[in-house]
Amino acid sequence: MKVSIITVCKNAQDTIEQTIKSVISQTYNNIEYLIIDGKSTDKTLDIVNKYKNKISGIISEPDGGLYYAMNKGIEKSTGDIIYFLNAGDLLFDRNTVSNVINIFKKKKTYIVYGDVAFYNSDIPMKLILRRQNNVNNIFLTYGTISHQSIFAKRNIFKKYGKFDTRFILQADYEWILRSFVKNKIRSYYTNQTITKYLREGLSSNSEINGFRERLKILPLYFSFPQILFNGLLIWFLYRIVKKVKRDWFSKG
Repeated sequence: MKVSIITVCKNAQDTIEQTIKSVISQTYNNIEYLIIDGKSTDKTLDIVNKYKNKISGIISEPDGGLYYAMNKGIEKSTGDIIYFLNAGDLLFDRNTVSNVINIFKKKKTYIVYGDVAFYNSDIPMKLILRRQNNVNNIFLTYGTISHQSIFAKRNIFKKYGKFDTRFILQADYEWILRSFVKNKIRSYYTNQTITKYLREGLSSNSEINGFRERLKILPLYFSFPQILFNGLLIWFLYRIVKKVKRDWFSKG
């Protein structure tokens, strides 16, 4: 199976190199690695070009934002499996892709997903794990399955669509609900940690606006009583988790 790993970036000179290294160091050999850059004006492309012999494709041009670039990555890729690893995020270890592909070979599934470890660039060794195996309840509580933990077969995007660019911050959330809740795509959870997720990314810096987008997305997939009850739950847990994160990282 060929795996297409897609990294979307723009002006990511401080984080792009470690992301590239985490991909090109994988023990799995059949990887197509694409970098979709939004026409960076810093040294991002200089860093990317240092590794151009190990990167399958580099595209640098203006785009409409994160999810436009991710959709472009889908269109340009040729792998059987698609995975997104944005600038600053890291595959957990050198065997991550190999372990996931072994699951695809053994299980009749269209999606494999696992856990995420958050980290802060100021204290990179301090990690908080998010365990994601409770699919039935996870969508209406704080957070959801992170797209950085999902490996999906290409035909899912062909059959059910790519990311909805009407949503600036939460198009991945909408795609996950569309896949897991509406279309009930067969998935498999592995308790291995897939990625180290940089919590300073786009959505982390825009949590309030992201929350508002989720409130627009929820009616597409859930009834009003579900939204009312779980909306209160989301806000309550959001406040708790935000405080826990702040306290945790402040101790670093």
